[in-house]
Amino acid sequence: MTNSLLNDIKELASSGSLENQTVTKSAYVRPVTPEGVTTARLIGYVELGYQPQRPYQGQEKPDAPMVTLTWELNGPAYMKNVAKEGEAENIVPTIHRETIKLSTNERAKYFKLFNKMRRPNSKVLHMAQMVGSGCIIRIKHNTSKKDPSIKYANIYTPVDGWMVSPPIETSAATNETREVPVPAAVGPLQVFIWRAPSMDQWNSLYQDGTYTRKVDGVDVELSRNFVQFKILGASNLSGSKLESMLIENNALKTTLEAKNISDSAYNNTKPVVVETPAPVAVAAEVEDNPLELLGLA
Repeated sequence: MTNSLLNDIKELASSGSLENQTVTKSAYVRPVTPEGVTTARLIGYVELGYQPQRPYQGQEKPDAPMVTLTWELNGPAYMKNVAKEGEAENIVPTIHRETIKLSTNERAKYFKLFNKMRRPNSKVLHMAQMVGSGCIIRIKHNTSKKDPSIKYANIYTPVDGWMVSPPIETSAATNETREVPVPAAVGPLQVFIWRAPSMDQWNSLYQDGTYTRKVDGVDVELSRNFVQFKILGASNLSGSKLESMLIENNALKTTLEAKNISDSAYNNTKPVVVETPAPVAVAAEVEDNPLELLGLA
């Protein structure tokens, strides 16, 4: 190697232009959803129960009710081919999820999103009533503070708020509105309401199969049924209507056992023995059936 080449390498190293090859990277890099505006369809509203919260300014925060919302981004730029090599083309929408605190306080992010999703003069009283509905979404990127090479796709920013609206366009010239066509949902719909669970709701969350993930440099096979597992980790599960329903339908123990096997594989520990309590009567959390009030019964 000539001196000029060695000098080039030294200059690149001193300027920070060389990749740090001492840092290991995952073999799979998740693609970032592109920036832009797209039609979308809300396909999931899933209440997760009370989940741990991040500390704020060094102070611990109590568990709080959380909800996951899922959209299919189905504009032309957001459709992707997920077929493996040699398989027939399989074009599907990009999935976008948001997990936020479930609160109807007027300053809460959830409440602001709920109002952005509703149409003008809408009679919708609950986000779950909008599952299956179309909307328009804008995607913006931000970069990781720890690693500027890592980007995230957002539908919310502190400056813009929620970049979500009903699928309606208004002409600046005529002030007339028109409905924007939104493609039909491709994937199954998911709904889970903590205060009024049903086995149909619970079963809509189930995802079969496993995936491989590196944990401490070792490939580990984990369950894809992470939504049900997340809910079973809620701090308000004990004594809830959900716990009673799952016990009565012989579903709690089997799901907890599967969760423990997956958790143990991730943590490289032995699964614990699962014991479930006998069914107990659970006091009604509301006088009326919330599903009837929401038009979902």
